[in-house]
Amino acid sequence: FTLSSSEGGFYLGFRDEGTCFQLERLTVYRYRCPRQENGLVTYPETASPVGDAVSTSAICGAGAESDNPALQCFSNGSWSGNPICKCSDAYELRSGSTCVACGAGMFHSVRDQVCKDCPAN
Repeated sequence: FTLSSSEGGFYLGFRDEGTCFQLERLTVYRYRCPRQENGLVTYPETASPVGDAVSTSAICGAGAESDNPALQCFSNGSWSGNPICKCSDAYELRSGSTCVACGAGMFHSVRDQVCKDCPAN
């Protein structure tokens, strides 16, 4: 069976109708979409919905941004979506997972994501 609560909690009740039984263990759990990190993108831990899916946004690392950070968390605890984070202007990608600010006298080319020396004026 499925339980849902809009109040942030729920109650379980058992009624004995005269039979002799002993409840030794009860496990109650809920699926969740786990926190995942993939390069510059972090998927936040999200409680799975009772119904279809819940929308959330991926989190880009410091100095990074995304045009489409949308993710879907499904009731079975799986993620759907492929957000891509790229280093912002004046930052370059280092070690595949960190955006570092360009130094003084340098600029960032969107095409190759690398800081280069500014051309002479």
